Amino acid sequence: MRIQLFLALLVISSAAHADSWAPAVTEVFEAPDHSARLTVVPRALTSTLDYFADKADGKEPAGAPPGSAASSATAKLEVRTPSGGWVARWTRPLANEVAPVDVIVAPGGKAFITFDNWHSMGFGPNAIVVYNESGEATKAIALDGIFPDWFVGALSRSVSSIHWRRSPRLSGDGTEVLVPVVLPNPGHASQRDGPELDLRIRLADAAIVGLDDPAWRDALRNAAKVAHELCIAELAETKAWNAPISAPVQWDEVAWHHYLNEIGFRTVPGAIGDDGPVIGTTVLRPGNASDFRASLKWLQEAVTERPFSPGYDIRVIGSPDMQSLGARIVEIAARIKPKQLAGVRFIVVADPATGQAIETALSRTGATVTITDPNRQIPQIPSRINKTTESERPICHAPIG
Repeated sequence: MRIQLFLALLVISSAAHADSWAPAVTEVFEAPDHSARLTVVPRALTSTLDYFADKADGKEPAGAPPGSAASSATAKLEVRTPSGGWVARWTRPLANEVAPVDVIVAPGGKAFITFDNWHSMGFGPNAIVVYNESGEATKAIALDGIFPDWFVGALSRSVSSIHWRRSPRLSGDGTEVLVPVVLPNPGHASQRDGPELDLRIRLADAAIVGLDDPAWRDALRNAAKVAHELCIAELAETKAWNAPISAPVQWDEVAWHHYLNEIGFRTVPGAIGDDGPVIGTTVLRPGNASDFRASLKWLQEAVTERPFSPGYDIRVIGSPDMQSLGARIVEIAARIKPKQLAGVRFIVVADPATGQAIETALSRTGATVTITDPNRQIPQIPSRINKTTESERPICHAPIG
């Protein structure tokens, strides 16, 4: 409960979006006039989890079944016959490692365009790939091959993807594919609901056209302002991340959970990494808060739960009302059998006077206890320092004025 609460609060306050990707499945994409269709078969995976695990381990092809040598998706083009049936023209591999996200097929199968890669929209050299009627890739385009790096950096993104567009479509005359690009939006730079403007891709030669039009020039000017705002905000966030921390001055539950979590990471050796200790944070709300009693219940759970993994169970506790916190912990700890919490490490934020009583009460449970003075400046650990300079941040390259 304590960890879940912290994560929920952190997600609410974060500018990043979570990802949700269903497994890639076989899909059929038809030309608008139904004269041709392309069946896309994704590369087989044992499971999505295996795919991610192999990626993390650098194993390729990631997630492949035993004995499978396939390295990409495949596609089959069929055209409609005069009698209304379908005849296959060819089956060929695609540039996408697992599967494309969207496909537009031109009438008669004279060309088709794939967009993005499964589970990594916007990234990589084949965000857009144009194919001819024989299924040969004639042009692969990365986003930074179309737009300046600062524009791409200002686009909305999630953990795995850049959410740069909505659904593409064929133009009325069938000569171009129109891609609605979701523009960076002042005040809503992290949102996916910004204004959009069509990017035009000419099928005849795979050229990007129209970026010199007045609408796109205005869009790029506005995007530069957004990128500049994001640059300033990102630099401020990095400065705060690298700086020493102390207890929040004003009551803010999200800030308190962040502070307690940072104490855990900054003071417990090995707390970072898959095999490190698990850090749980608990905040006792002020006594006059309408939801105080819920936090009192969480405090009791944090103090009394038996260790789930001795030596890996880190519980960081704090409250803006430290005297009340101290009294509650002493009261709860008095009911715990001696040595019952051996293997648990408590880190409690309290002033020296209150901390002494807390340490005495919790030590008799067999737990290891550390009292952290709220006024103490806790430095960032060297391995977590963000050393990225302003010049290394694409959004800081946007022209100003």
